[in-house]
Amino acid sequence: MSSTGGSAGSRVAEHMSMLDAAVDGLLDAGLAELSDSDLVEVMRGVEQWLRRAEAVSPRLVV
Repeated sequence: MSSTGGSAGSRVAEHMSMLDAAVDGLLDAGLAELSDSDLVEVMRGVEQWLRRAEAVSPRLVV
């Protein structure tokens, strides 16, 4: 998917769709099969993503 061109609303909808797909992919993934070190890396990545995602809410209020 490309996020270039189109209206701001369609670009945001495209990004939201990609986020939904990413979360669905993680929910469907065999996370229990990960090694301990891989699991820690995934947990770090998710925590970083959650902190970044929290920064979106105040921008929506503006």
